[in-house]
Amino acid sequence: MFAYIRRVIRRIREGRLQELAAQWGWMARYMRRYWLLIGVYTLLNMTGSALGLGTSMVSRTLVDSVTGHNSGLLGYAAAAYVGVGVGQIFISAFRSRLSLKINLKISNEIRLDIFHQVIQTDWEALSQFRPGDLQYRLNGDVMVIINNILTFIPSLASMLVSLIGACRSEEHTSEL
Repeated sequence: MFAYIRRVIRRIREGRLQELAAQWGWMARYMRRYWLLIGVYTLLNMTGSALGLGTSMVSRTLVDSVTGHNSGLLGYAAAAYVGVGVGQIFISAFRSRLSLKINLKISNEIRLDIFHQVIQTDWEALSQFRPGDLQYRLNGDVMVIINNILTFIPSLASMLVSLIGACRSEEHTSEL
């Protein structure tokens, strides 16, 4: 553990933290342009997490109803279970569509920016690279950047919703 901490401190002294901050600053430029779409996508992720927690709560009520602990809620629990499941399907479909839309917009914009830089670049300097290397940079690296933009904040928010929901569920369970 101490070796790991020493390695992290060494990397910070080498300037890796500043390099990471510069990279996130560059990505933030694209995130600012599409903040509304990314915000909606984040809310959809959070809603999906909340519905996942709702499924576990409803299934617990359904099991209690079936086993006779609270049989008066059987119809309600079954309807709620189906409703939450259908809600998850629609949220997932809409989230996938929105993710693709954001992905295409940002990737096209990044590729256009890179293309403008390539046009203004010294071609002799580029001749040392194989065409496959340049193509990978245009495609592979762009996809990594977009993946980071579309996963970091939405995933963090979704995990926080799951954590808060799990803690509240635990509090509710302990009260019973």
